[in-house]
Amino acid sequence: MQCDEKFIGVSLSHAIRGLRLQAFSTEINQRRLSQPLLSRCPQNSGLLQRFDARFLEEEKHKILVQPLKRFVLEHLMASNKRLKILCIHGYRQSGQTFREKTGSLRKLLKNHAEFVYITAPHKVPPGNLGSAAASESEASCDTPQEKNDENGWWFSREDDYFKSTDYSNISKGFQASVDMIISVLENPPDGGFDGILGFSQGACLVSMLCLLQQKEQKNWFKFAVLVAGFKSRSSNHDIFYLHQAAIPSLHVYGETDRIISTEMSQELLQYFENPTTLIHSGGHFVPASGQQKKMYFDFFDKMLTAS
Repeated sequence: MQCDEKFIGVSLSHAIRGLRLQAFSTEINQRRLSQPLLSRCPQNSGLLQRFDARFLEEEKHKILVQPLKRFVLEHLMASNKRLKILCIHGYRQSGQTFREKTGSLRKLLKNHAEFVYITAPHKVPPGNLGSAAASESEASCDTPQEKNDENGWWFSREDDYFKSTDYSNISKGFQASVDMIISVLENPPDGGFDGILGFSQGACLVSMLCLLQQKEQKNWFKFAVLVAGFKSRSSNHDIFYLHQAAIPSLHVYGETDRIISTEMSQELLQYFENPTTLIHSGGHFVPASGQQKKMYFDFFDKMLTAS
């Protein structure tokens, strides 16, 4: 929020009219009045109690108004705190394409959160469509606009191919992706992250990061949002799903998703304690319409209060 002098002046005016006298007396008592002012106002204690309009002259600007302006500014800045969220894109996406696809969500939550996007370290070879090819006609977040900027967090086959429904003993590139994300979480620009958000393959990865964080007693993030999430079918990942994650979590999935079925997203819920669910009528995308607004606001308000 940009807080200029005019804005603070208006806020100050509202504060003077609206705050109780006791709040002002407390604020004033925390400031030692200068000796010249005390000599001219022997009934200073009475002034502190009455706080009438005559006090708002000359020295009051230095003694009261300026500190109060700072008080209002600090209060406004504190109340405007936003959550910092690391975003993990889906298969065949990049940080940039996922940012574009989540424009409506960013707009909806602009007063709640700041979203930071990163790109997976593995390029998807041309033609290896995998999971994202399930429905080219669907408004899928897994289908990038830039075909030369398709990336994945790991592959379920040695030929750099991934499909969410494939049972496999292969997770090629997985550890490199985990190491990359942990590096970002532990060395964040401009302060740490409050939460993490993943979509599709990214949500699957986020589920394992939640369980890993708890197992290793780390504090990388305080909550998770998983959109079109699912349990990994790679046998190499079974070790992650041996317990429940206690972290607050919001699970978002669509009733008509033809890439990650409702059953796959529901299967993941058992690995989280008290998961919050947001079910929408659409398909494989991040919903952000008026129908989902209250659920998003309720969840993020709780996270802001807890932060």
